[in-house]
Amino acid sequence: MISPITKVIQLAFVVNNLEAGIERYRQMFGLTNWEVYTLAPPSLKHLRYHGNHGQFSLRQAVAMSKDGMQYELIEPLTGPSIYHDFLELHGEGLHHIACEYTGSFDEAISQFYQLGVVPVMQGQWGEIRFAYMDTKKKIGTCVEIWDIPNNYKFPIPEKIVP
Repeated sequence: MISPITKVIQLAFVVNNLEAGIERYRQMFGLTNWEVYTLAPPSLKHLRYHGNHGQFSLRQAVAMSKDGMQYELIEPLTGPSIYHDFLELHGEGLHHIACEYTGSFDEAISQFYQLGVVPVMQGQWGEIRFAYMDTKKKIGTCVEIWDIPNNYKFPIPEKIVP
């Protein structure tokens, strides 16, 4: 079985404090125009954590590099979540990569299952479905995939940090 992954499109890091993280990543990578969002119920729904019903929230900031790579910083708020797990085990750092994939979202998850890889956390934010696949033993980090409907309009960020 061949992996459904076709391209890495995002590097995501878990941080203890979003504002401090934005400043560090701005200085290190020259990233500007961070779009900040809070993801929480009710817009964050259908949550699963290790196969069971989940309930978590987070703050995130996203910025694009000049070469088109998206960087994401995640500050976990409520949990439990794989973000909390990561901070407890490793501290701040690279948490996952997000990837484009072949086929539909559901087909990609099915292909991961065929590779022996299951979702460790999944849900929906607005109309966007997401799944974090447990690829840590295979590649050393988690893989996220998402399903964004065609012509989807992202919410207006809470703020943009230059």
